[in-house]
Amino acid sequence: MSNFSPKQSVETLLTVANGYSDASAIAAQVLLSAWNSNDFAVPIAELALLDGDN
Repeated sequence: MSNFSPKQSVETLLTVANGYSDASAIAAQVLLSAWNSNDFAVPIAELALLDGDN
């Protein structure tokens, strides 16, 4: 069983969002949605662009 760390999750998403992969845009969208979901909705189907580590 792995330990869930919200801080590590946010740091990982920030790293991915600052990259240049297909997952970068959805990682940024997840972070923006956590901040303000009224203006930045997460397209659920695009979450598949993130792999298991992200």
